[in-house]
Amino acid sequence: MPLDITTTLKDHLAEPITTLGDLMYIKSVDGSGLELYMTSADRAIPFGGQVYEPTAGFVPSTSESKIDLAVDNMSIVGVMDEINLKRSDVLAGRLDYADIRVASVNYRAADLMGDLPFAAGKLGRVQVRGQKFVAEVRGLTQYFQQQMGSVYTVDCRVTRFGNSVCGVDLGPLTKTFTVVTPAPSAPSRIFSTTLTDADGHFDLGLVMWTVGDNQFFKADVKVYLNTNGEVELYEPLPFEVKTGDAGDIVVGCNRSWTRCKFFNNENNYRGFRFLPGTLPLLR
Repeated sequence: MPLDITTTLKDHLAEPITTLGDLMYIKSVDGSGLELYMTSADRAIPFGGQVYEPTAGFVPSTSESKIDLAVDNMSIVGVMDEINLKRSDVLAGRLDYADIRVASVNYRAADLMGDLPFAAGKLGRVQVRGQKFVAEVRGLTQYFQQQMGSVYTVDCRVTRFGNSVCGVDLGPLTKTFTVVTPAPSAPSRIFSTTLTDADGHFDLGLVMWTVGDNQFFKADVKVYLNTNGEVELYEPLPFEVKTGDAGDIVVGCNRSWTRCKFFNNENNYRGFRFLPGTLPLLR
């Protein structure tokens, strides 16, 4: 399919000397509202009502696209400069799986000539190497590599407790907490809080940080204990938890029929309780 670009840009590309700059737009999907407008040029480029700021070390690799359904191959390398792209944002995972669009423009007449898009899709997981970040760009054909449809399982197949398929209202199951003391041995994973609920009440739940260095970050709960309102997460947070940090915590679900009955949500159970499994086959 031919690219839909303006005649003036086509003429410019045919010239022996061009004045091109790459533009990269990244939009976080974690709810923080983070949007980045960056360019590989040595000057700011106004385009489409936004200003793309020059970013040190921003280099898109060669892009490979095929006519079949193979995933486009491209990566982005850049330097975290604490102005356009902050190290704290990368470490907090705010660029993981973000939406991205990369295009080239004539930086002397970007709005007049339009752009030449050559990559769009989502970032993969972003890696930090010193002061650099490296991210794979996953093209739109990445969606064709994913499993479509559902499989039969005994446990509920809902991917996220409380979503539209599950139907459970998480409002009454959500509480606000404040960190009292982080655990010295694991300050980014275990901490005591102001919660006073019974042991296990928030097991397999979700923490959404609203105050502190981990603001907007979400983390899965492994174990909750009534003693000191202690919360243990499955994975360490990007930043250490500090006294006074706060967030919301949601009750969890282990995807079992019993747990679904506890929430009076049997009609939305997405498991098949009477599947025989492999045991009868082995008898």
